Amino acid sequence: MRLIVRRVPIAPRDQAAGKVTALEKATSWKYAITATNIGRMRGIPGTNQPQWLDVLHRHHAVVEDHVRAAKTTGLGLLPSTSWRINTAWILLTGIARDLDVWTRLLAFHDHELLAKAEPATMRELVYWLPARLAHHARKRWLRFDRDHPHTQGRGKVWSTGARLGWPDLRLCW
Repeated sequence: MRLIVRRVPIAPRDQAAGKVTALEKATSWKYAITATNIGRMRGIPGTNQPQWLDVLHRHHAVVEDHVRAAKTTGLGLLPSTSWRINTAWILLTGIARDLDVWTRLLAFHDHELLAKAEPATMRELVYWLPARLAHHARKRWLRFDRDHPHTQGRGKVWSTGARLGWPDLRLCW
């Protein structure tokens, strides 16, 4: 059994939420401990090194983050009584997750808050904007509510989408 201890700077969100222990306050570092029993893997050089094990476990943590985000997108509502419903629901959850990730990657890559936002944050700040679709003079207008606090600056996703070939849609604020 090996213990790998990695120290990382304390994130401001952890300090604000009060998730810092007395030791972490004194040293201003947060410690992540990983216990593993993975030995040397045959045919892969360097697998007995602690750095390789640390990278392996960090990559697994990224996978766990994606699973958690998929559960908040809809995967957490399983299981159903029917196999067909479950397979369709998993497919739809995957499509929703892909759309969320690609929207953040293409439209909000330079936005500090939304580039790495969780699905709940994207729903609140982007997807749930009050708007109505209006037709006038053979054109479609998407009219956003000016009084909503999150409306300002969110039209960028629609502007970026128009450059990527989304339907012909005009914005009105």
